[in-house]
This record gives sequence, C-alpha cells and structure tokens, in this order.
Amino acid sequence: MMDIKAIENRIKWLDLSITETLAWGLDESTDPSLLKHAMATQEAMSLELWQLERDLKHAYRINARAKS
Repeated sequence: MMDIKAIENRIKWLDLSITETLAWGLDESTDPSLLKHAMATQEAMSLELWQLERDLKHAYRINARAKS
C-alpha cells in the first residue's frame, strides 16, 4: 500500500510554497536575476505538484486494489 497521507502532506506544502514564492519579490526593486530564480523555483515546484497529483490518484487506485 502507498502512503497517501505523505503525498497529501507534500502537496499541501507545495501549494503553500508556490503561493509564497509568487508573493515574494514582486515589487519593481527586485533584481531581475532574483526574480528569474524565483520563477524557476515556482515552475519546478509546479511540475512536482502536477506529478504528485498524478501519483496521488494512482495511489488511491493501488490501495483500493490492495484492500480488495
């Protein structure tokens, strides 16, 4: 069986981190290289989030089969 709770906790953490990353450094005084780094970080977290959401759906199916 897969640890669904761990996947859900990581998804929650990523959601919060993406929001914080987007909110941070959005003023006009932010150095462009720092803003570029923040956007790259946000994109990497978004890709991980997308993958984890797929993994969570898969985990639910695997766990349902294991219980049967």
